[in-house]
Amino acid sequence: MSVAFWTLSTPELTTALHFAPNIGQEEPYLIKMYSPKGELYRHLELVAPGPVGLTVELDHLMSELLPDNGIRHARVSVDGVAPGSVMMRVLSKSNHSIVSPLKEVSNSEPYFLPKNFLKSQQNLLSVMNLEGSASEIVVKVVLPGRAPEALLRLDPNSTKVIHLQTEFAEVIDLARKNRIPAYIRVRAKGEGPIAVASLDQTLSDNGVSFKMVTP
Repeated sequence: MSVAFWTLSTPELTTALHFAPNIGQEEPYLIKMYSPKGELYRHLELVAPGPVGLTVELDHLMSELLPDNGIRHARVSVDGVAPGSVMMRVLSKSNHSIVSPLKEVSNSEPYFLPKNFLKSQQNLLSVMNLEGSASEIVVKVVLPGRAPEALLRLDPNSTKVIHLQTEFAEVIDLARKNRIPAYIRVRAKGEGPIAVASLDQTLSDNGVSFKMVTP
C-alpha cells in the first residue's frame, strides 16, 4: 500500500513522518520525495522495527530544494505501509498538528472545503498531480453571488502552491468583511487523480499558528 503527504519547510514550520509499524513487520518503507516540478528528488529505504517505531525529520531532506512561492515544499509518497501506520506532524512554536495522508481527488469526486477568510491569515492551497501525464485542474472559490475560478496546468507528478489572496481578489474582500462563509472547490478536468492540501497561517504576538487540512 502507498500513502502520500504534502510536506513543507519554512522558518516557522517543520515537518516529520512518524511510523508505527505492526509487530513482526520486516519489509522496508520506501520513501519517495517529488519536487514541485515533478522530479524524483529523494529515494530512501528505511526499516522501522516494531513496536519501537521511527521518526523521520523532513526539513533536512528538503534543504537543497529551491524555494517555490517563498517556501520549500514537496510531495512525499511512502510505499509498504499498513493503513494508519504512518502520519505526518507539522510543528511551529505556537501549535502542532498531526496530518493524515492525502486522499485522491478526481473530476467525479472533487475537493470541497468550507472556509472563513480572516484579515490576519495567509491562505495557501497546494494542488498535486498524481499522474504520469499533464493535467488541467479547476480551482473555484464559491461565495455569495460569485464563484471565480482559475485553471491550472500541471506537469506530471508536479505540485503548485496557490496564494489565494493573490490569485483571487475576492478573498481579500471576504477577509475585510470577516467571517462571511465561502467554499473552495477543486477538481481535475480529466479522469486522472490529483490531491489537495490547504494551509492557513495566522501571525500573532506568539509567532505563526497554522491549520493544515487534507480531504
